[in-house]
Amino acid sequence: MKKDNNRKFALAEIIIVVVIVILVAIMTTPAFKKVRETSQKQAIATNLRLLAAGANEYFEEHGVTIVHQNKLVGPGKYIEALVPVDGEIYPRILIQGTTLRVNTSSKLEVAVSL
Repeated sequence: MKKDNNRKFALAEIIIVVVIVILVAIMTTPAFKKVRETSQKQAIATNLRLLAAGANEYFEEHGVTIVHQNKLVGPGKYIEALVPVDGEIYPRILIQGTTLRVNTSSKLEVAVSL
């Protein structure tokens, strides 16, 4: 009889611990999502700033106001690489004085002035 009571007690403890872990997971999920979203926005904004800086340098060196991305990005160019963070596609044509905007697959929008 004592063994049955101990087994029931242990089972009740396990159930309580599992419920607590599930509740903690449910409560922290929105915080993790927000941190992930913020991190993605920062990484995309950094890529856009790099693209804008490279374009501005190109504008000054060549005396133009428009440039195609392939003249800026690649080995030995102004920017080594633009690595997409969330499936975003960076602008192909950059025009001086405009704002660069990127939409991601998770509906984030990031903008940086050129």
